[in-house]
Amino acid sequence: MRQVEGYLEKASTNELDLMNKSQNESPVDQPSTQKRWRLSIAKDYLKFVAAHMSVFPDGSKEHLHGHNYQVRFSLDINDASFKKMINFVELKRILVPIIDKWDEKVLFAIDNPHVEYQVGEESVELKVCGKRYVLPKDETVLLKIDNITTEALAAEIHRRYSLALKQSGSFSEEALSVILSLEVEVIESRGQGASYTESFYS
Repeated sequence: MRQVEGYLEKASTNELDLMNKSQNESPVDQPSTQKRWRLSIAKDYLKFVAAHMSVFPDGSKEHLHGHNYQVRFSLDINDASFKKMINFVELKRILVPIIDKWDEKVLFAIDNPHVEYQVGEESVELKVCGKRYVLPKDETVLLKIDNITTEALAAEIHRRYSLALKQSGSFSEEALSVILSLEVEVIESRGQGASYTESFYS
């Protein structure tokens, strides 16, 4: 009987210690209960039609072909109050000119070791994996990325869109401050695509 009473007395003391510890912990030490919302936009007109060829590490590549690319994006925010409201119309308006620059163009990644290029007055001459291409200058886009894949395009759109949102002047500093992260998704065909996510203020 003494052992049982001793156990109960010990347990009671431990519980008291835990209560005191919990009261003395700072908010930083306690689990986060931060609220979060996700704003998502997927509109039929957020798209571009472009030709490309992905290059592989062994020096081979795809044949030149095209896709009807669809672009979607999401913002994670920690405050959805009226004072810090983010205008959906402006979010879409700022993205459109970014993807329109690639519409009906042939895309090349010039930071790829298997791609060589020379820009003339009216044309662009390229050698991709040893194969030569000559295309009209105004129908060609040279991107400073290492490949033309959905994941690379998603990351490049993300970089341009994030910068455009911050520089547009369409949102107050208070509104922009609630954005935790931005995700951009590029879909090249039904059921196939890639997304890129990064902290908005990384």
